[in-house]
Amino acid sequence: MPSGGTGYPNPGRYWGFLRLTLAEVFEANDADTIVVSLQADLNQASADEQLFFFHYEPLEVAASITGTTPSRDMLDKYTKLVHQNGWGP
Repeated sequence: MPSGGTGYPNPGRYWGFLRLTLAEVFEANDADTIVVSLQADLNQASADEQLFFFHYEPLEVAASITGTTPSRDMLDKYTKLVHQNGWGP
């Protein structure tokens, strides 16, 4: 998928991990659709806004999109995904 001129080093990896977070942690059956829609919206934003977006943790973005406050179990699932996928700096 096109990444736009975000200046973020690997937007594809971010989108993939956000998709995984939505599917595995938030159990969103429409994770692919959500991510594609969000990407399209973000591609319309300025480069600065796009770069700012990528500083949000995927857990925060998924929680905001779904309107869900993550439970302890969800946080544990997310932590496991982070470690399994080598997510982070």
